[in-house]
Amino acid sequence: MVSDAEKYKAQDEEAKKKIEAKNGLEGYCFGVRNSVNGELGSKIDAADKDAILKIVNDTLAWIESNQDASTADFEAKQKEVEGQLMPLMQKAYQSAAGGAGGMPGGVDPSMFQNMGGAAPGASAAHPSSGSGPRVEEVD
Repeated sequence: MVSDAEKYKAQDEEAKKKIEAKNGLEGYCFGVRNSVNGELGSKIDAADKDAILKIVNDTLAWIESNQDASTADFEAKQKEVEGQLMPLMQKAYQSAAGGAGGMPGGVDPSMFQNMGGAAPGASAAHPSSGSGPRVEEVD
């Protein structure tokens, strides 16, 4: 039994890498689609939204019809799709940030430097001030 495990270890590793590459591409597509269909969708041009969704849907169709593609094929397809979507998504996020008001041209990255990784609007000095639920450590 141990000899069988050793014998098929390389095949299992290759299958794992292939599945991870496929899932990575699929997850990227679903993430982009959810962003565009969610809150971001109402803040971008209809033409850009349609272009993004077409690329995503074409990629998902490619994945469906190429289930037996190699790891390299999935990785190459992800790089191709990211290259196509990157300019469109940057434009979408810039137009969404520009419409937020208050900061022309989007968000100034320097405003987050002293927040210690806190989310915008969260206080870094007093993380849990208020009447919300209180979590205590239990041993």
